[in-house]
Amino acid sequence: MSFRQLLVWQKSMDLAVRCYETARKLPKSEQPVLGYQIRKSAVSIPSNIAEGFSRHSTPFYIQHKWTSHASGAELETQVELGRRVKFIGGDEADILIADSMEVARMINGLVRSLERPTRYQRLGPDAFRPDAYCLRPSPALRPEAQAPGPRGVTASHLSSFPRILRRRSAALSA
Repeated sequence: MSFRQLLVWQKSMDLAVRCYETARKLPKSEQPVLGYQIRKSAVSIPSNIAEGFSRHSTPFYIQHKWTSHASGAELETQVELGRRVKFIGGDEADILIADSMEVARMINGLVRSLERPTRYQRLGPDAFRPDAYCLRPSPALRPEAQAPGPRGVTASHLSSFPRILRRRSAALSA
């Protein structure tokens, strides 16, 4: 899989293109200042998504996601400033801010899914041992040492059963 297939990357690329078009419409005096800052923060969003994905390490991926999220907040601030000083139209600013907020929500969801513990992390390594949930008597209570009860069940089988259920319910609730 490539970062190009990520919907959040695709939407952030569309946002960057729209930001470039908006920055191009700014007055010549604002091109080197506000125009540059809008373009820089807009480019940073998909760039950090792609870079984090390409690191092949979940912690680095999450770190780059938060960096792209922060660039989105920076972009919203710059667009709002452009609106307040009447360089960017109100409707255009609303669209850019809404799109930036949508990308931020997508990044949040992606980070939450990456930070969610896996089943292995929740249950721990012992949960996947083949004998983890076997109903075996403890070594102190050998079935041979006790007379079988009804249906051939010994007391040692019954005494270990609640302990097994507690282990299983504790592992599943974690």
